Amino acid sequence: RFRGGFIDVAVFTQTIDGFQSNLYTGTGYALVNAGSERVRGVEVDTAYAPARWLALTGAVTYLDPTYDSFRNAPCFSFDTARCPPNAIGLLPTFRDLSGTRPAGIAEWSATVSATFSHEFGRGIGSYLRTEYDYGSPTALADNIPASVSTYGVNTINASLGLTFEQPRLEVLFFARNLANDRSIIAAFPTVAQTGSYSGFPNQPRTFGATFRKRF
Repeated sequence: RFRGGFIDVAVFTQTIDGFQSNLYTGTGYALVNAGSERVRGVEVDTAYAPARWLALTGAVTYLDPTYDSFRNAPCFSFDTARCPPNAIGLLPTFRDLSGTRPAGIAEWSATVSATFSHEFGRGIGSYLRTEYDYGSPTALADNIPASVSTYGVNTINASLGLTFEQPRLEVLFFARNLANDRSIIAAFPTVAQTGSYSGFPNQPRTFGATFRKRF
């Protein structure tokens, strides 16, 4: 800790034995035991208030995950190296993903924010908050080719709030994804269409307001 703020640093390793994987195959779900998964990482978290009207926060995380043992992962047609079809075109039931990186876990993620506050007097206050969220590109799922399912996070948000001590009212105006960054937040095999894939996009630039009354 230091005057006006703090900084936390964590270095860790985590092992999950008996980790279960539940992947959508396009016609149903394949629930299998992934054996063992290990994640090593570093996390830094900090906050600092250089003045009464300004508060700054920041956090960054590095993660290095690995399937230590995943010998019975479901097979998919795009993974021809681990799932070679037989003479009549049928795929093996399982593939071995041991030693590979699990999908859906970004290598780097970070968030920073700045909050400006001001008191107008007579019980009226205000604040302006801006934040930036980042996630490095990562494959979203093990059952989708990485070439079509690798996306990251690059989002700027902002909000402006007014508080009234009387009549105990708060008004908040917000904007999400100001830069209108477009990405996919989830991907999966298209239903009953082998070789086709679908996904859900993130929210586009969005504006809104919230009114809150306390009694």
